[in-house]
Amino acid sequence: MKDITGKVMNAMDVFSICIEHLKDNLLTEMKKRFIFDVSIKDIHYVLTVPGIWRNAAKMFMEKAAAQVSFKMNCITYPARFNSLFRGF
Repeated sequence: MKDITGKVMNAMDVFSICIEHLKDNLLTEMKKRFIFDVSIKDIHYVLTVPGIWRNAAKMFMEKAAAQVSFKMNCITYPARFNSLFRGF
């Protein structure tokens, strides 16, 4: 990927950094707002990817999330997750 200045960066790194920022920001905000300690293990993350994406794109997002040490957490993908809520 190229930014507006022409600097090139690996797309996997860009997505991983963005996911990590979201994770870190969530933990920071939760620690500010709750009186009890929040651990990363207390959170169930849902990685949303559009159902029309090809499997290669979905796998790309899965690998990007795995680089952010989500290995210890369960990640749910809406393609597998949506069917649970269709009846509601």
